[in-house]
Amino acid sequence: MEKFKEIDGPRRMEVRVQDWEEFPDEPIDRIVSLGAFEHFADGAGDAGYERYAVFFKKFYDLLPDGRMLLYRSS
Repeated sequence: MEKFKEIDGPRRMEVRVQDWEEFPDEPIDRIVSLGAFEHFADGAGDAGYERYAVFFKKFYDLLPDGRMLLYRSS
């Protein structure tokens, strides 16, 4: 993450490594989720799958039209 801090450019960039449920309800312009999605339901049984819908709704509401959510799962 130190490498991101060294990038000098006109755009503000912030990298967060945190639980998506703790993400503040503030406008954002991009989201990248790497290797987390498949763990959302871990240990929660069938009820855990409901978290998928909550995840997508939260970030749908925070992202302006035309912006992106990129996620990679294995």
